[in-house]
Amino acid sequence: METPAPPKVGSQHSRTGAGSQHSRGGAAYSSNKSSGSGGSGGYDSKPAPMPVGASLKKPPPGSEGTEAAASRDEHPVVAEFRTMLSEGNYIKFLNDIDQKGNLPEIVIEGFGLFRHFLSRDQMARPNGVVLAGPNWFKAATIPFERYKKQPEVIIAGLTTMTTLSHLPGPYKATMTKRSAVDLVLKVLDEFAMDESVISAACGLINALSTDEREGLNGKHPKVTIVINRMIALLHNPNQVGNQYALKPLRNFARQRKKLIETGRSPFMDVMDGLANEYGTIALVRVLNSFYLEPNIAEAGLTLMWKLSVPSDELGSIDMFPATDDVIRTITRCMEQFNAYGVVLQGSRTLANLALRISFPAQHAAPAIAPVKQFVRENPRQVDEEMAICAVHSFCNFSANTASRTAITYNAEAMKLTLSLISKFPDIPAIVDVGCLAVAYACAHDIRTKHSVLELGGLEIVADAFAEHLESGEHDLNLEVKDSIYCAIASLSGCARGALHIKQSPLLNSLQNALSFEMDPDFRMALEVTIQNTNEVKAEGKSVENSTAPRTQLHQQPKMFAQMLQNANNEQSVVALFRDLCLLGEAGLECYNNEGFDELTSMMSQMSNSREVQEYGCKALAIAFYYLPFTHIDSPTQLPHGGWALVYQRQTIECIQNAIRIHQNSVDVQRYAFRALINFVAPVCELDEKAVERVGVGQWLEACLNDVLETLNENPADAALQKLGLELFWIIFSTLSPEVLQRFKMRALQQIFETTRQMRDSDEVLKLACDTLMALENDPESLDFMGESIIVQLLDSLLSPDFDLVERTSSVLAILLKNVFIASGHALQYPNVTDHLVTCMSTNRSNCKVQINMSSSLESLINFEDASLRAKIALDGGVEALCDALRTHGSDPILVEFACRVLFLVIPSSGNHVTSMRNMLSVSLIQVLHTHMNNAEAEAAAMDALCTCCGQDEYFKNELIRQESLNAIIQVMGHQLGSAEVQRAACSLLGVLSSHGNRGKEVIGGFGGATAVVNALLAHNKSSSVQKEGLSTLKNLATTAENKRAIEQAGGEEAVLYALWTHYKNPQVVSNAYSALNNIAVDPPTKSVKLMNEKTFENCSSAMKRFAKDEGVQKNVCFYLKSCSYLQGNLEMMNRYAGKLVFSLQIA
Repeated sequence: METPAPPKVGSQHSRTGAGSQHSRGGAAYSSNKSSGSGGSGGYDSKPAPMPVGASLKKPPPGSEGTEAAASRDEHPVVAEFRTMLSEGNYIKFLNDIDQKGNLPEIVIEGFGLFRHFLSRDQMARPNGVVLAGPNWFKAATIPFERYKKQPEVIIAGLTTMTTLSHLPGPYKATMTKRSAVDLVLKVLDEFAMDESVISAACGLINALSTDEREGLNGKHPKVTIVINRMIALLHNPNQVGNQYALKPLRNFARQRKKLIETGRSPFMDVMDGLANEYGTIALVRVLNSFYLEPNIAEAGLTLMWKLSVPSDELGSIDMFPATDDVIRTITRCMEQFNAYGVVLQGSRTLANLALRISFPAQHAAPAIAPVKQFVRENPRQVDEEMAICAVHSFCNFSANTASRTAITYNAEAMKLTLSLISKFPDIPAIVDVGCLAVAYACAHDIRTKHSVLELGGLEIVADAFAEHLESGEHDLNLEVKDSIYCAIASLSGCARGALHIKQSPLLNSLQNALSFEMDPDFRMALEVTIQNTNEVKAEGKSVENSTAPRTQLHQQPKMFAQMLQNANNEQSVVALFRDLCLLGEAGLECYNNEGFDELTSMMSQMSNSREVQEYGCKALAIAFYYLPFTHIDSPTQLPHGGWALVYQRQTIECIQNAIRIHQNSVDVQRYAFRALINFVAPVCELDEKAVERVGVGQWLEACLNDVLETLNENPADAALQKLGLELFWIIFSTLSPEVLQRFKMRALQQIFETTRQMRDSDEVLKLACDTLMALENDPESLDFMGESIIVQLLDSLLSPDFDLVERTSSVLAILLKNVFIASGHALQYPNVTDHLVTCMSTNRSNCKVQINMSSSLESLINFEDASLRAKIALDGGVEALCDALRTHGSDPILVEFACRVLFLVIPSSGNHVTSMRNMLSVSLIQVLHTHMNNAEAEAAAMDALCTCCGQDEYFKNELIRQESLNAIIQVMGHQLGSAEVQRAACSLLGVLSSHGNRGKEVIGGFGGATAVVNALLAHNKSSSVQKEGLSTLKNLATTAENKRAIEQAGGEEAVLYALWTHYKNPQVVSNAYSALNNIAVDPPTKSVKLMNEKTFENCSSAMKRFAKDEGVQKNVCFYLKSCSYLQGNLEMMNRYAGKLVFSLQIA
């Protein structure tokens, strides 16, 4: 019988999910255990307070044996603080520490004493509040400002707050409501390269976010910024302290409560930030670091587990990849620590990854080894939750055909599975998944069946049957029932198991259950088991008088070739083929001893028999589905030993004959198409130049006309037309460009005809889109599509079928981007922009749709004039794009498209910028923090912000905030090689530096002047970078501190080089002289620099070359006027008086 679909770990709706308390076999129960130490308590239990009285110079206060004891050299102020705090005068201490803490060491000692005595008093009064009111927090933060450059003081303050957040009382809520989050963000920016400070800052965020009810949660206005800051810290490979971001991110990933206003939760923000290639790389890098601690490893594996939940559970989030690096990292962590929390989260993650077809088979056995080791060596620690996760991993590895041998060839894995079922016989989740693991492992492997029987597996499953299905003590659980029936049916598939059931009371119980069972699937499982028991005698041999061909194949599969040779008529051959198909995967053993050759030979001999071809093609489709592809014309190893030459040209010819001769038989055609699809599908994954792919493409060419004729002959058969579309996709992906050129137009016509005739079938349109996507790099095909399917694609965008919308929007985006006239066709569609914007709003959780719609809007804008931009804004495009950025701000492609469209639309959006200023600023500024490694996304976001600043002063005020400006300048450092990023950043800094002296001062304080000079030097040949950079340098050079920074960075030399390199560009020349003027002049001292003689010569040349350019003339004259106030400059001018006077007269 067919076993159920493999279970998913992490699904609320899956068979054996481990992500929800409501899911089957869920491993979502919050663990009360934590591995290791090295942080503020465990991950799931309430963290213990920090060590009290910690000091940088002496042992913790109180360690001498009494609270009042102090070292002989204790500072008098510290002694005063000790007395004050021992008497409980905490508010007085907080007020005095600013006045009397005139040395950093005093403040550090004072914070240590404060922690010690407050912890003592508060723990003595767990139901009271020692430090009441909110004002204490403001007083506690004063030393942060006074000693903002002293990391030891910052660490002491943060450690104090972390300690308080673990105490009973309102301390955590007070800090969360006050400005603790702002304080941490500021500290992270100012001490970005100090690992100790980062550790303390992340420790406070970890403590505040541990309790969702009263701590930092989704209701906090800056929770998204905090999450993005943690993600940015994790992503940056050059940033110290990456590992400390894992614990806060783990806490936020547990907060699933959505806000009514936004429909978002911290969990979704974390998943959006990590569910991409960069997130995977960052997690793997941190978990492979040398100084990894157990609790950090546990946090990282927890995040991997959350990410590995199958994609249908997380909407648009891509599935976490089951790559070699990921599997090795998880396995290494589990082996290295062998601790409860690490193994628990690691096994959860592996259980989810084991569901992937792409799971590397060679890593299956090493992956389950740490789970087996922990369960075997730590039986007392194996509680219900650990048992669920262990059997999950064993079950899902058994379900995956690629990794199944790691279980079936490993007796210990099945032994542990059975022992866990026996240890927790009354836990439905463990019985369910454990029995399902037995069913999968034993389904097609006789050795595993015997091994499980020898371990007493049938008795254990029978006890589960009695416990959960017969006793009536448990509520009937259909999934447990399903798993038990499947396990019994699998074990009855060998003579020993069938005989055991026949000789035990279990058979009567199964027969009684069958008499009352109404569900067809359960009845099938029972009927298979009872049939298997009826086919054995007491000694376990086959019933002698059984002559059914299927029984013979089932008992003696290797005799299939001989049976075919002995078949003397068409009816006998059909019967053998039919029974071969009924065996499914188990029938692959029949192909041994030249069985496969006999199958194709008999199909060739009886090519005119419709039934022989029907069941023959069906058998081939099954074989190609299960058998792995190795090489063309090379034998394939069968699951139970032996070899068969399966993937060869003769097989394709056999299928082609069936298609050509039986075009009027849809049954033959369906199975023939399916056989071709299964044959060719693995070949598509090979390199385009691979010999196998080229060879199969040549073989397929002969079939193409027959395939097209068949589809034309049977236009009304929906199933056949769907298979035809699927086959076209395979063919398009396999054929060489030369062959495809001769075939594609006829195929496209057939595809469009099919979609036209079955326009009401969403399934047909999905398959058509998949097929068309295979031609996305073929301009001729795209041109043909642009005229044929645009309307149908637009019609489907508002379909309730989200999967259909994703596929059709992908094709639409490709067509609009690559076929210019396609945008013209789309603009003829009524209210097309409103249609696209509505699609974005309706599918806000689907990142792929958001990308496609943003790309489509950009294509339409590039085709049409500015009126379309205003129409998009009027239709709600700005709101939809901002929502896309906020929802999927971690996706670099989405960010790039959305920001570029906003850049184009905002100037035409009227009051939309002002009315949406908050959403726009949050969405775009968030990009600056989270995409520092993505040049295109950062440049697009800064361009859009620059446009917003031109529309509303609000954006300038928001960007001048420290964290935003710091992000811009950090991006310039990370992306120094990107001319686009440097241009966009210089342009944005230019706008902000023109926003009064505060803008210039803040930019300079973060190293903005140096960053601009570096941009000019790094991209001296880019006129756009020079133009924007020089304009910004002109603004920054008006303050004394910036002048010094510009001089130290070589700013004047950069400007002169720009003049020499871009002497033909009037805008660069004009901005250069304006910058030179401000660099040379120092108004506070009323002084001017001495001119370089070559610079003076360039002045005359520039004025002569751009005699009609007012900007150049004005800025050169202004520069000369400023320089003339210095006697040395005036003397130089006199030496060149002739040229100078002539140039000035022209001006």
